[in-house]
Amino acid sequence: MLWIGLGTWLRFHNLTDKPPWTDEFATLVFSLGNDFSGIPLGTVISADTLLQPLQPNPEASVGLVAHLLLNQDNHPPLYFVLAHLWLGLFPAPDGYLNLWAARALPALFGVATIPLSYGLMRWLGVSMVIAQGSALWMALSPYAIFISQEARHYTLAVLWVMLSLGCCLKAAQFLARGQAVPGAIAIAWGVVNAVALSVHFFTALIFLAQALSLIYLYLSRSKPQPKVWLSLLPAVLVTASAIAVWGWVISQPQFGHGMTDWIRLGGNVSSWIGPPFQLLAAWITMLCLFPVESPFLAIVILSGLAMLIYFVWLLPLLARGLSPWRSKGLEMEFLGAVMVSLTAIYLMVTYVGGMDITRGARYSFNFLPVIVWLAAFGLGPRATEPSQGWWQRSRSWPLNVLLILSAGILSGLTVTHNLGYQKYYRPDLFLVIVAETPRQGQTIIVSPHQSLVQVGEMMGLAWQERQIQPGLDNLNFALIPYHPADPGAAMGQLQRLLASQTEPLDLWLVNFPKPKSFPFCGQEAVLPKYVNGYGYLRCQYKSPP
Repeated sequence: MLWIGLGTWLRFHNLTDKPPWTDEFATLVFSLGNDFSGIPLGTVISADTLLQPLQPNPEASVGLVAHLLLNQDNHPPLYFVLAHLWLGLFPAPDGYLNLWAARALPALFGVATIPLSYGLMRWLGVSMVIAQGSALWMALSPYAIFISQEARHYTLAVLWVMLSLGCCLKAAQFLARGQAVPGAIAIAWGVVNAVALSVHFFTALIFLAQALSLIYLYLSRSKPQPKVWLSLLPAVLVTASAIAVWGWVISQPQFGHGMTDWIRLGGNVSSWIGPPFQLLAAWITMLCLFPVESPFLAIVILSGLAMLIYFVWLLPLLARGLSPWRSKGLEMEFLGAVMVSLTAIYLMVTYVGGMDITRGARYSFNFLPVIVWLAAFGLGPRATEPSQGWWQRSRSWPLNVLLILSAGILSGLTVTHNLGYQKYYRPDLFLVIVAETPRQGQTIIVSPHQSLVQVGEMMGLAWQERQIQPGLDNLNFALIPYHPADPGAAMGQLQRLLASQTEPLDLWLVNFPKPKSFPFCGQEAVLPKYVNGYGYLRCQYKSPP
């Protein structure tokens, strides 16, 4: 209960302080049963028009939400359907959805991972110390807190990944003893996998890692009779059926709308070197993260140094607890095999499939329960000494626990105060610059439009404008259709749009390629600058003679 309480506080602390960003807006709009079709392109619009999709839709239904996801997005619909039902329980302040409620749902799912972690460990028959450790690590994991404060589906996916891993480990226990897996467990495992796929498609990667780990189990231990392994057939059939159904959905030409193009592996050297280090960074933050994104350089340096010292102390502690590899029984050995297999799969998808799924840390959610459970085993007792962890025989063990607890709380507060795992977009910082800049006449923030990503970027600005008024009166927006193959068409449309407006115009060009190539900005244009997610050029528009 202590770990649940601590984890709940950290996940709900400052829940709405950070501005929503483009991925969250996509979740919120579709969960309300709305889409982005009502936002006009190529014209000047107000913040109210831009935020119209965030108004509750009284005619929306569960069926409509699922239809929108399958036809206009690239995710399965289960979380969005649950979010639709959840948001209907809360009033809409000022006519727009309740942001606290939208983020509270994934936060609650995040809290649920704490008792689930403990319960699964006890169901698998491991020691109380390991079960408690798994709950503590899950409660304090800065990565887990980060995905819990996003109005997205990752914490729900983690819940089902944990259940799938639990069923897999239970089945492995039976197989290692030469016993058939009970039908109820095999069927439940398959159903869990099917539901997990309905939350996030990347859960299929953990299924493959489990299969590879079962092959390792078969090859590394005495091989049971084939009929024993045939007891896995119900799980295999249900899982394969779910994969086949979703595979057919994904294969449809209209599915996805090109929204995964940004994770395609680039051709430069850094794109090929980066993935292993990006995975490593995600793993590190599943255990510890100090304020390395502070605006003060001294704090950044001290935080990086403190993290280095902490891991220099922690990793040998865990390594000694995890070795020899089989000292803690099948469960730890099997989790190690899952970790190795899952890492290989992520790198294969990246390098062979050409999709860099290591680029976004949130895509590494499959690793969270694996790393948390391995860390718990690292501090737990060996199978031959079940009464206590090896580290408990030392007089320093209370200090060890206190250090882990303190580092975990600091890590959690780092995330909740936006000093680590900062939002990818900072409309709050950009609008402060706009508000503090002397302006004349109408202000228009203009962005190129290629997909829903750019709409979300502008919605972030419109949403944040509501938070910092006054100071931003007479602020408008425009989304200009942009095709990289024909940038001149967008420039022509933008010039025609500006020519129809009353001067003077204070123009802010956001995220345009080659932002210096705007002749209508005259000599007063400032150099392009960048705030998280918003590369901007500000100028006073002057119509051509």
